[in-house]
Amino acid sequence: MHKPAGDGFPIHSSLRRASHSTVEGCAVSALCIIDAVPPQLDTESLRMLSELARMVEDEMNRHVLVAELDAAERALSEANAALEERIAERTPALEEKNEAFSGLVRRRNSVQQTLRKRDDRVRNIIADSFNAFISTDAAGMVLEWNASTQRTMRDGRIP
Repeated sequence: MHKPAGDGFPIHSSLRRASHSTVEGCAVSALCIIDAVPPQLDTESLRMLSELARMVEDEMNRHVLVAELDAAERALSEANAALEERIAERTPALEEKNEAFSGLVRRRNSVQQTLRKRDDRVRNIIADSFNAFISTDAAGMVLEWNASTQRTMRDGRIP
């Protein structure tokens, strides 16, 4: 578009359109460049103008984005507080159950140690006994025997 200026010099205006708007829907789609000579915009200049339009749009929408960020931070803080409360409620019960379980483990380990000592003592008594001893399973298969049994056997068999 060409318009004569008041001092006799023509002013050229160039209207560049971009599809930008605020989050409320207000159109921000025109960027007017006024110069004495019509501009010849190359690809890089158009890219920079588009970037400028995006920056203007971001700045116009900043209040909405900040409000959304604040709301998200509040929601996160509330969720964190609720989670901390649940943890605080459950921790004593879990600690109590953990202590009870630890007590059971200690008792079980103690019983296992006692049984191992008893088994060792019984094995030693049987091994050192002057009497013959043969251990069998429910089907009558021989599982073990002591030295006295071996002394009373001939050729590996019971007389």
